[in-house]
Amino acid sequence: MTEYVRNSLGRTIVKQYVDEGDRLWCITLDPQLEDVVNQHLDRSERGTTNTMPPKTAQQMVTKIVEKVKELTDVGRPGVVLCTPGVRAAVRKMIEGPMPQVAVLAYNEIPSGVAVEAVAMAGLSG
Repeated sequence: MTEYVRNSLGRTIVKQYVDEGDRLWCITLDPQLEDVVNQHLDRSERGTTNTMPPKTAQQMVTKIVEKVKELTDVGRPGVVLCTPGVRAAVRKMIEGPMPQVAVLAYNEIPSGVAVEAVAMAGLSG
């Protein structure tokens, strides 16, 4: 339900992270990393549970932290852009070490906003 509401509010959510040229500076997640996250999401009528092994989750968080640092070191807000299916799980995984970082889904980006991905986080590099 939250993801549907976020999709409707995309323009309002994204507005706070774009620069004066309507560019959204962000990092993205490697599609293989997103697949790993998605494979560990157990979706049921009771909700979604992340079953990712702690070591894998920690590796993922570490890589995202490294890439977000590239963004924030040049004065940009920390923004991670990913697919809608993994957005909430990624947010939950990084909220401890990086509560100030926004995790947005591609479908939340309104037309007219240029996405400037400065790095891609993946498990292998």
